[in-house]
Order: sequence, then C-alpha cells, then structure tokens
Amino acid sequence: MKKIIVLNPGSTSTKVAVYDGPERVFQQNIDHPASELAKYEQIVDQLPYRKQVIGELLEGAGIDPASADAFSAICTGLLPMEGGVFEVNDTMYEHGKIGPGSKHPGNLGPLLAKDFADTYGRRAFVVDPSSLDEFTEEARMTGFVELLRTPRGHPLNQRAVARRYAADHHTTYDQVNLVVAHLGGGISVGAHEKGKMVDNVDSSRGEGRMAPTRSGTAPLADVIEMCF
Repeated sequence: MKKIIVLNPGSTSTKVAVYDGPERVFQQNIDHPASELAKYEQIVDQLPYRKQVIGELLEGAGIDPASADAFSAICTGLLPMEGGVFEVNDTMYEHGKIGPGSKHPGNLGPLLAKDFADTYGRRAFVVDPSSLDEFTEEARMTGFVELLRTPRGHPLNQRAVARRYAADHHTTYDQVNLVVAHLGGGISVGAHEKGKMVDNVDSSRGEGRMAPTRSGTAPLADVIEMCF
C-alpha cells in the first residue's frame, strides 16, 4: 500500500493529512492568522511560509516526509481540463504561480506538492482540479448568443461523493447518473453522467441558491439597472 501526504491550502488555513493506503492515519488543520497572510502581496508569495509551517507540523507529529510515496494536493486556478488524477509537471507548476483560471490559495496546491516531492525524490499529483470542464454543448447555452456558461463549482468534493455513492451501491462512478450537491461557503449542484460532470449550477457565478459567501441568482434586470 502507498503512503500519501495530502495538502489542502485554503484562504485562512492549510489542511494536512496522511493516508496509508485507504486509511487516514493523520489529519490536522493549520490556521493562518490574517496578520501573517497580510504580509504577502501575491498568493504565490505565501509559498515559502506555507512550506515551512507544513514541514514544522509534520516534524512535530513525528512524520518523516521522506517516508511518503507521493504528495497530493487540491488544485485551483488552472486552465480548463478534464477530471481525473494528474501528475504535476512544469507547465502546471507555472500556471499555479499565475492562476490563469482564478486567484485562490488553492493555486498553491500543485506548487506545494511538487516542491515536497522534488525535495524527497517522490511524485506529486493533483486530483479533479477546480478548472474541470466536462460540460455538454447544451449545458453551455444561454439566451444570449454572445454568452456561454462555463463550469465552476466544487468538482473535487462532488466527484468524491459520487464515487463513494457508487461504491456503496456496488457499482462504479462511470456506470451511474447522479445529481450531487456541495454545501459549503459556496453551493454548487452538478449533473454527473457516467463519470463526467456534464453540467453544474454554481452560486459564485450568479446561479443557484444564496450561500454564506455567495449571492446566488439575482434579478437580472435589477442588476443591470443598478450598474447602469
């Protein structure tokens, strides 16, 4: 069985977990004071700090990073791509630095994974990046020919839940059709067709329900009048 160290850099914290095969043997959350993060002008500038605190956490827990077979991380901010497991290469690393898709601390995921992997001679991976794009052509359509809908949501969580559902029902993700809801600071609801996330309604793009940190759908005419 493989030992994997998993990294999840977020807006105010970094989550670290260690898996021995399918079993999670360690998990801890590192909180980052706002005063500390305010020192860094760009998200990528946080990289040395995040690496340091992750290393200190693992050392304090008696976990040798060199004992891992691989490092895996959350991934945001890349260009559109299909879902799945991807090994971090130089292009993905550079895109993580600049965030062509979005600016979010999750952009640091592939950077952290690859830096640790390179240090200890291991491999680095990301899983179901947030830039996942498996929309059908029909899902892209709107009432305006100039405007197309684009994927945005929580594919990492949605697809993990879909796989768990499939396993619990003695089948596989690529054999089922599901509607999956992610309920968090943002809310997204995705249509999953035989292993593909073919549509998604996401509150951060002005769709769907209001969420703790998202407006959700607003009356379009009123928004236009407010702007103009």
